[in-house]
Amino acid sequence: MRLFITLLAAMSLAGTLPFLLCEFIFHTMKKRRFPASFQYAWQKGCIALYLLPLPLLKHLLFPAAAEPASFLSESGGSPALYIPLDNAIHLTAKGFALSLPKQSQLFLIAVWCAGVFLAVLFTCLRLRRFRKRLGILCPVSADQETLQRQKESLGIRRRVALYERPAFVSPFTCGVFRPAILLTFSKPERARNLVLRHELTHIKSNDALVRLLALFAVFLHWYNPAVYV
Repeated sequence: MRLFITLLAAMSLAGTLPFLLCEFIFHTMKKRRFPASFQYAWQKGCIALYLLPLPLLKHLLFPAAAEPASFLSESGGSPALYIPLDNAIHLTAKGFALSLPKQSQLFLIAVWCAGVFLAVLFTCLRLRRFRKRLGILCPVSADQETLQRQKESLGIRRRVALYERPAFVSPFTCGVFRPAILLTFSKPERARNLVLRHELTHIKSNDALVRLLALFAVFLHWYNPAVYV
């Protein structure tokens, strides 16, 4: 349990610190000096840090370079587990120290599990309500040739479904393995072409997968305010 709490805290800090540093740099030097692709890549990296247990991976991939974890007794206290976290944070010369009574560990894990459950439940309810509002989706056949030309120009080989519905939200793309584009308004042909190309760019960049991983990061680190930004 102590190891789990340690890894969770390390993952949270590993994703938060680079993100806050990046936001500080962007706001200090103005975002327009950095291309959007760089900002997006940095955000992807922060999401990866939220999800990857870097200290554990270091011990698994480089066992010779990692110091063995050891139990050290504090004077008059319970044992503390020291795990090197060179790839995440530096708190002491020996690593991240965590010394908690077993009851406190159980309480923290119970609170974390309850938060994960509520976050997942709230997300599922929101998705269900949104899907009900969408109602029945109508496949679009008129724009299939345009869609195919746009896919070829962007180098997309996957099948992409195209639907349309009266507007109450902006056009969007969904689906990780079976991507689909929802057009929610009728516009002139040139405008529809621009919308299709924009949404296909999201598919090419696997933005749906990135959003899904970001959602997993929110589930894991629901207690961290920075993960919601």
